[in-house]
Amino acid sequence: MDITNANSVVSLMNSVLAPSKTVGGIGAGGSGTGEDAKVSVDFGAVLKSSLDRVDASQQKAESVSRSFEMGNNDVDLHDVMLSLQKANIDMQTAVQVRNKFVSAYQSIMSMSI
Repeated sequence: MDITNANSVVSLMNSVLAPSKTVGGIGAGGSGTGEDAKVSVDFGAVLKSSLDRVDASQQKAESVSRSFEMGNNDVDLHDVMLSLQKANIDMQTAVQVRNKFVSAYQSIMSMSI
């Protein structure tokens, strides 16, 4: 049984969740009695908040580029390029995470019972 993809997805999720103990405002409500307190995170809510952040960066990039195209003097070309690149990186990251999840799902589904 090859579960390296599933393990890599789990380690990716753990590395994302570990530093802050909360993701998108979701997580432990207060400081626990110890460091070993389990953090309860709803996977659907984390996924939705991540996709919302990707969507927000895409909309911001579109808004900044549209402002520049309309001749707004407050928006510089480098601001437009930075926002577009950030949106591109966010989208690429989301696609790669999706690819890892699909790969892990396919590995799990191909396992024999």
